[in-house]
Amino acid sequence: MSLDLTRATGDEAGMRITLFNLAVVATRSGDLEPARRYLAESLRIVRELGSKQLAPESFEVLGELAAALHETVPAARMYGAAQVVRETTGESMTPEDARHRDQAIRGLRNELGEDRFQHLVREGRELSFESAIDDALSWLEEHAPSPPPP
Repeated sequence: MSLDLTRATGDEAGMRITLFNLAVVATRSGDLEPARRYLAESLRIVRELGSKQLAPESFEVLGELAAALHETVPAARMYGAAQVVRETTGESMTPEDARHRDQAIRGLRNELGEDRFQHLVREGRELSFESAIDDALSWLEEHAPSPPPP
């Protein structure tokens, strides 16, 4: 309903917020395919708007989503990309979001080992803003479900 209303008004920033919130709820409730779709659409709007302030939380939720799918490499890289954007924009995060991020990062550190995790975070930190969005969208599109057989 809310998404339909923001689409009808053409409010891209409102659509991005609604899509992002739907992605968060879907990711954290384990409904990963809708989460992927919502997050991809949200990131496309972030790219169109060119707003770095909107990006770090999207990268972090992509990290949560990738970690939930046991895709540790893109998860760690997205956390690195989020870190550098947060540092340059001064964007803060809610305690609840920090708790979810920290939980996912603990799991990644356990799966990857500290050295590999830090290496991947550094890779993510080295991405330009545009490259991080392109990488995120590529990963999201690669993980689209296959169409059902005819």
